[in-house]
Amino acid sequence: MNNNNEFSNKLFSNLQVQLELKVGEITTSVNSVLEIKPGDVLDTEMKISDSVSLLYEGNEIASGILIERDGYFGIQIKRVTN
Repeated sequence: MNNNNEFSNKLFSNLQVQLELKVGEITTSVNSVLEIKPGDVLDTEMKISDSVSLLYEGNEIASGILIERDGYFGIQIKRVTN
């Protein structure tokens, strides 16, 4: 049985998957949405340290916080969903 797991891990380990990062949601009026223009800033009630979700095919697989690494956003995993 262990040999089958090792074979499966080797077989699938290099496959690429696309993950989605859900930062949050904003609730606003339809009128505000219709008036959005470049340069506008939409305020949220989220703090930088608030948890964000890492999704695979719409299902949360982990959560964490946003970090900056070499000028790019990253996610530091705090919890893995079982």
